[in-house]
Amino acid sequence: MSRRTLDIEVGASLIATALLLGCSAAEDERLDRSENPRAVGTQVALLPPPTISRVDLLKYDSEQQRRYEEKEWYLAEQYHAQGWRIVETTQTYIGDIVDWLDPASVPGSQIEPPPKPSPEELQPTPGALLGLTEFDLYPELRGLQGTVPVLRPSFMRYVLEETGASSIQDFIQQNQAQGMPAGRNRLYAGLGKTTSNTAAYSLVTPFAGTIESGTMTLLEVAVVNSGPNPSTTHEQVGIAISRDKINFGYVDSDLRIQVEFMARGDSTGNDKGGWHGVVTGFIAIAGSPYPVGSIVIPSTIGGLQYQYQLGIQLSGGNWWISLNGNWLGYYPGRLFDLINASAAQAFWYGEVYDPTPTNWTWTDMGSGVFASYGGGNASSFINPSYTIPSGSTFWADGAVDVGPSATACYTKSPLYSSSWPGYRFFFLGGPGGEAPGCD
Repeated sequence: MSRRTLDIEVGASLIATALLLGCSAAEDERLDRSENPRAVGTQVALLPPPTISRVDLLKYDSEQQRRYEEKEWYLAEQYHAQGWRIVETTQTYIGDIVDWLDPASVPGSQIEPPPKPSPEELQPTPGALLGLTEFDLYPELRGLQGTVPVLRPSFMRYVLEETGASSIQDFIQQNQAQGMPAGRNRLYAGLGKTTSNTAAYSLVTPFAGTIESGTMTLLEVAVVNSGPNPSTTHEQVGIAISRDKINFGYVDSDLRIQVEFMARGDSTGNDKGGWHGVVTGFIAIAGSPYPVGSIVIPSTIGGLQYQYQLGIQLSGGNWWISLNGNWLGYYPGRLFDLINASAAQAFWYGEVYDPTPTNWTWTDMGSGVFASYGGGNASSFINPSYTIPSGSTFWADGAVDVGPSATACYTKSPLYSSSWPGYRFFFLGGPGGEAPGCD
């Protein structure tokens, strides 16, 4: 069985046995605050288990149990520090836990979002479907309408001792790979346009497949201003569909929607930069139908194609992020110095991160086939576009290739004008280290 088909063939049953995201009544009793000295000073209670548990719990050895308990206390303290109040807790069919928060306990979650895009802007190419999240497929996974959905981090790779991290904080510090910084650990295939902009969009066609531990692969739309010294002044807002085995502690290779920002160059940390779910900065809004981190349904090579609209828009001084026209939340303008009124560049790209690039990873990009395989086979960006401060919107015509790149590993096509009126697109992807010459 190939690595690409492993997740699809084995399915949710294998993933579910690898995840532990719940907390049984017996564990609640064992982790009672009165028996844990950390609880005395912090005065926090453990986060509640889901109303309906859909995944059996794993059994741990003593060290893994210690790490699991550390993770539980860490999450409780983080919620407590932010003042979040949980209204309802649900669990998905692979074991993810989602807390649906009281909007009054999440400052900024109740501000008015921008208008939704017109249906024409969300129209997939003929024969394709607008993509679905797990919450679209299974509405019973949603919490109370009008609450703020937040995916509870699992940090499972830390719990299962798959990294050298000695603590949760150590794991977070050592396991962050943001999208699109400079460095030899990344390869790209995509387009970038240098122009003042207040929005960037594209439909993307993602595919599934297993990836190597410690790597990530993504399709991302981003707005950027690098400033005079990118290592300290680079600012960025991005939305990606990714498979990630470094940033979030996932042990699976599922496709998920993620958002990120950079506000202090290469620095990561709360309100400085990083992925939502790892650092603070992003504000999820009340009434969003699903949380950031939700699983999305992949396309099939030679089969059904799902296309997702990724959107970023500056409105009211904040950078708002949407999936398929649904606003997920925003990054407040107060985080930034350079992109408060507009960004300087817009990007549409695929990226693969490898922590050990001397022997390039077998983690693929897109569907795992090169751009030349074309529609129905390779991943694509459809209608990549941007909006300038005056409000006019343009295609990404004249955009240049994003690098560093290695065509032996991953390729991209030119930006084509489609025979279908109103569409432009480019293909991208590749098998990575499994391809001849990709080393």
